[in-house]
Amino acid sequence: MIKKALFISLVIIFSILTISCAGTDADTQEEPMEDTYIFTEETIRQCRPYTFSEDAAAALGLAGDGAFTDEYFRLQAFYGAALWSFLSAQADFEAVDQGIAESDMRIIPRTRYQTVYQQAQAYGLKYLYLRNNLMIEHLTQEQLASLRALCAAADTGSEAALAFIEDTWKLVITQNPDYPEDLLCILDLTTGQRVENCSLLIGLDSMFELNASGGFADAEHEKEKAEFLTSLADALSRELTDVFELPVYVIIP
Repeated sequence: MIKKALFISLVIIFSILTISCAGTDADTQEEPMEDTYIFTEETIRQCRPYTFSEDAAAALGLAGDGAFTDEYFRLQAFYGAALWSFLSAQADFEAVDQGIAESDMRIIPRTRYQTVYQQAQAYGLKYLYLRNNLMIEHLTQEQLASLRALCAAADTGSEAALAFIEDTWKLVITQNPDYPEDLLCILDLTTGQRVENCSLLIGLDSMFELNASGGFADAEHEKEKAEFLTSLADALSRELTDVFELPVYVIIP
């Protein structure tokens, strides 16, 4: 199975990349919070790049007066949780997240100054999160009706929900459905990073380990951790691109 193969491959990656250091920083995995919305009218404006369309949403009855409706955010939240269930059925993100926590690198989960994506789309994980914008306004009226019915059933892991995600997820994560999927689009203006118009984006974040004075506990080890995470992100990007058969980028903010 793909999921098992990915897990075995990642075990090898961790074995190669991990540099032994004294101590670990592993905590018990927390259960994901069941929030009604993942974004609000205020927080969705913090997404970069901002690729949502109030006009397209309004055509579906999901926006008005330049703002999204409560239903938009409720359906988007359901879609995001169902998408994560779909993705996790093929790639064991929880195992990867736990592997980072249990490595000898002492990777500290980010609990302060999280990006809006990590706040909204981590689904109970400590380091990994879904970095894509979820544009449910790209759906057709018929697809929207199906999403409404699935949301009412409130089972993000149901066979029907996963089948719906399989049929629609590439459309929902595409930045601009009017352009070719492989067109390069700006992801981050500050770095100039570009990604394909249709690509899966996974965030990977952590915090520095600080001493009582607020400085680095070990500056050299922080450099080692940065190199470790960069190598891990590159390896995961390659692995997941093969798994999902579309460009995948694991992004460190």
